[in-house]
Amino acid sequence: TTFFRSKLPLDESTFGIGMLCQDMYAAATAIRASDPVLHAARRERAPIRTRVVGKAVLIEIEAVGSRRIIVVNFGEEARFPLEGEWTVGLSTAEARFGGNGDAMRFEHGELVVLPRMAAFLNPIVR
Repeated sequence: TTFFRSKLPLDESTFGIGMLCQDMYAAATAIRASDPVLHAARRERAPIRTRVVGKAVLIEIEAVGSRRIIVVNFGEEARFPLEGEWTVGLSTAEARFGGNGDAMRFEHGELVVLPRMAAFLNPIVR
C-alpha cells in the first residue's frame, strides 16, 4: 500500500537524508506533544482556518487564547497576508534538517514562503 511504501526504512534513518528526516520528524513530534495551543486544539476540537495561494496552504489554529500557524508550500514562492509578529518554531529549511536556512521572511505585512518548504510559527508576545 501507499503507506508502507512511504515509510522510511529503519536502516536508512541512521545516515544521510534519512537521518535528517528522522531528526525533523522527532522535532515536529516534540512540538506536537508539548505545544499548549496544539494540545488544546486537539482536546477541544478547535476550529482551524485555512488559506491557499497557488500550491501553498496556511493553516491557522487558535486555542487557549493564542494562535499557531502551519504553512506548507509545494510550489513556487507564495505570499500570505499575516498580521502580528511571528517567529519560526520549526522549518524544513533549517540547516539541521538539510535545508539552506532561507525558509521565509516577513515583508510589509506578508509572510513570504519560499518554494517547497514547511514551517510552524509562534506569535511573538510582547
